[in-house]
Amino acid sequence: MLIGTKEAAQILGVSGQRVRWLLERGRIKGAGKVSGVWIIPLFDGKPIVSSGKRGPRARWEKKPMSEDEDEDRERGEDSPRGMITNSIKL
Repeated sequence: MLIGTKEAAQILGVSGQRVRWLLERGRIKGAGKVSGVWIIPLFDGKPIVSSGKRGPRARWEKKPMSEDEDEDRERGEDSPRGMITNSIKL
């Protein structure tokens, strides 16, 4: 299946501008321009993006959080700052 930049952005969880930036640098496998429009192939429901050389892991490579982990994060229980604050209160 082939998609455009907006659909790829939704699947990857990034902006359309970020997808175009990746496309311009040749980092999305099998993508190309046809009549001025980017065409992006899907592999197992997602575009394949090659990893960069610097910086943190890409958003689309990260494991989704479980609901429990997300709730803990919202309460600040897993952050170093929350741990320091809790230890000071004791």
